Amino acid sequence: MAMFVFKDIEDFKARGKDVDEQYMKMIIAKKKSGSKSAYVPPVISKPDPKPPVVIPDDIVGKQVRHKAFGIGTIIAIEGTSIAVDFDKVGLKKMGYEF
Repeated sequence: MAMFVFKDIEDFKARGKDVDEQYMKMIIAKKKSGSKSAYVPPVISKPDPKPPVVIPDDIVGKQVRHKAFGIGTIIAIEGTSIAVDFDKVGLKKMGYEF
């Protein structure tokens, strides 16, 4: 849609007498033509990706304490998970958190 831009107050006085009327005519003409104003959705940036999980090799054999499963021993590393043999519930595979 065209905008009404004036160089200075003198330009406004010379050309801006019926600016409201011109603007309304443009809006009515646009509505009659059936064209709709294009909606542009806001740009939302994606969050930075999380760094890859690195599980140290020296944790195999160490004991851990879990609030629900109790005490257990880490027996293996499987990708980004660890396998823990708990005294009370047996073998559990879980995510590694530091």
